[in-house]
Amino acid sequence: MLFPQRIVTDMKKLLKLLMASGVILAGMSSCDEKAALAKDVAGSWQSGETEIFNDNTGVVTGADNLTFALSEEGAPGGTVTLTTNMSVERPSDPTGPLGRPFSVSVAATSTIQGSWAAVDDDEIDVHLDASTLAVNVDPDAVALTMDPLAGTTVANLDSIRPQMADFVKAQLVTKMRTYYSRFARLDDVKVRDKGASLRIEAGDKEIVLRRLGK
Repeated sequence: MLFPQRIVTDMKKLLKLLMASGVILAGMSSCDEKAALAKDVAGSWQSGETEIFNDNTGVVTGADNLTFALSEEGAPGGTVTLTTNMSVERPSDPTGPLGRPFSVSVAATSTIQGSWAAVDDDEIDVHLDASTLAVNVDPDAVALTMDPLAGTTVANLDSIRPQMADFVKAQLVTKMRTYYSRFARLDDVKVRDKGASLRIEAGDKEIVLRRLGK
């Protein structure tokens, strides 16, 4: 059966309209999924303590705080601040930076900022600005333990706290830059327990965080 040319033309227009509508609806659905995920993760979250580094320079453990802020209501992303509270343990090493036989325990804080955006219903892209990386080591919080066989006095140890704080800070800047790179892509993002917990995969490592302030 042959249709008049006008009907064929109208049918083609209708088909194009339906296809365009389908694309629009799919796009709207995708936008809704992104906005929904962004709304769920917005806020501040804290991880449990974990080992950040363990090498010949010592052991670094810490807990991460992630704060996701929306750029505006209903937006699929915004700004992010990542703060890590750390504990650093360096073994006694006479050949170390100051040539002194003592071990070191240091409390430190590292912070970096950037932006984030949900890319679908369970993935988030994070762009951290390396220029915002700040590491703080309080010299007064540097604990030095003498090697009893070395004969080093407490007074001598106190005098080198600022030097050791600066040395540890320089090491941590390099280490934390590497550590934070794993957060560039967050996969399998799930908000659970009625919004109380957040599960993410960062750098092939599963991290579970709890919501703060609720």
